[in-house]
Amino acid sequence: MISNLTKAKLSDMSRASMNDLMMSNGFSFTGEGSARRTYLGFDKQYVIKVPVCGAGEFANKREHDTYRNGNDIFDPFDKRLAPCRLINDYVLIMQAIEDDMGFHDFDEIKKILSVRDDVEFSRDLRWIHNIDSYQVGLLNGRLVTYDYE
Repeated sequence: MISNLTKAKLSDMSRASMNDLMMSNGFSFTGEGSARRTYLGFDKQYVIKVPVCGAGEFANKREHDTYRNGNDIFDPFDKRLAPCRLINDYVLIMQAIEDDMGFHDFDEIKKILSVRDDVEFSRDLRWIHNIDSYQVGLLNGRLVTYDYE
């Protein structure tokens, strides 16, 4: 089903039709930004980011390129992106995070991480200041971002 999500098919769909298609295939709607709609896979192991305009398509490609080309290109802040892949050069599939800390303030995130002994993270968290609304979370005990833009 995912491999059938092409730009031609999705660009002609209304948001309601897109929602119906995704939900009829076991996905649940999780949110929408200005450029993409996000769905959680039926097994809750991954999310699908579907662009609703050119900016969403660009964001998907940029996140994929960032992950594929190495997350350390953002030195000195070691910005980390959750694993992802691009389908049909359009739809982004990203591994779902376990603990979403997005939209918390920086001090709250730092406090949460400081008391967890199962988390591997750098004490230098300055890199998350570059993430819109601190959209970070934990994936296998590692702090990652799930939204580059």
